[in-house]
Amino acid sequence: MAKSFVIPLPPYPSHRHSNKRATARNKQLFYDLVRECAKDVVSAPNDRRLSLSLDFYGKREDLDNLLKLLLDAFTGVLYKDDRQVVELTARVFRSSAKPRVEVAPEFFDDDKEAQRRAVESTESAHRANGQGPGQKMTEQELFALVTTLEAAGVTPDSLGDMLAKKGG
Repeated sequence: MAKSFVIPLPPYPSHRHSNKRATARNKQLFYDLVRECAKDVVSAPNDRRLSLSLDFYGKREDLDNLLKLLLDAFTGVLYKDDRQVVELTARVFRSSAKPRVEVAPEFFDDDKEAQRRAVESTESAHRANGQGPGQKMTEQELFALVTTLEAAGVTPDSLGDMLAKKGG
């Protein structure tokens, strides 16, 4: 597991602002801050798949904009392309003390490890939702499962092999 790091300022949502030049400058300053905070964790963008755990502390509530801004900022810092992120955990803790983002990346050694992790995460999520063997998934849950597995590079053949090993 890679070292975690903290970005000491809260990311702000990347929304349109009346002064686009100021917004672009603020965004670039944030990207520079991310690069500086991550330099002890990675020296160059990685091409391996990874899992990211992000804990946001502050007064901001717009998680989707916070995620987009941060994932964009990590491109060229932690990874070459955000498609390398095969697992993402994000939590918001509303607090006025020490606004920050705690980042914990975990790089996978190979695609099989990423695939195994994607399958385990999906199984864990279904157990948490009270789904067990023989229960039908909704269309939305099935789409989320397929998307997660595809992002991890799981093919139908490799999924069949993993399930056969698990059952045997």
